[in-house]
Amino acid sequence: MKTTIEILGKGGDGTQTLANIIGEAAVLEKKNCSFYPVYDAMVRGGVSNSRIIISNDEILNPIVEIIDIIIDLNNDNTTLKIGDDIKKNKKLLGIFLIGAVVTKILKKESLITAIKNNISEEHCTQNIEAFKAGIVAEMDKK
Repeated sequence: MKTTIEILGKGGDGTQTLANIIGEAAVLEKKNCSFYPVYDAMVRGGVSNSRIIISNDEILNPIVEIIDIIIDLNNDNTTLKIGDDIKKNKKLLGIFLIGAVVTKILKKESLITAIKNNISEEHCTQNIEAFKAGIVAEMDKK
């Protein structure tokens, strides 16, 4: 199994943190993972995205050519029921979308562990709640 993910956002939206969370969860599950950030010249407000490969096999080429999953923090994401408090915060939106999308390829438990390892204790509870809301929103969609 090989899955490629691209996270789209702007500088400051947390695209690199989301990539770290997904990558760490993959490693916790003993999968191979590669990701590389793509930055615009501006850090804040410029384009920022990450491309991730998760595979059971060795990753020989870290370049993502075909994208299986896109997590777009700039999209309105209207197909999912997203609370206003999450829509207003791009960082929570990213965690919400991980819950809605990435739990199809990685286990909920490993993603929660990775969230705890990458988010400050002060914001961890709120992020885990957003993650769980994403799982529920995806289930409600079906």
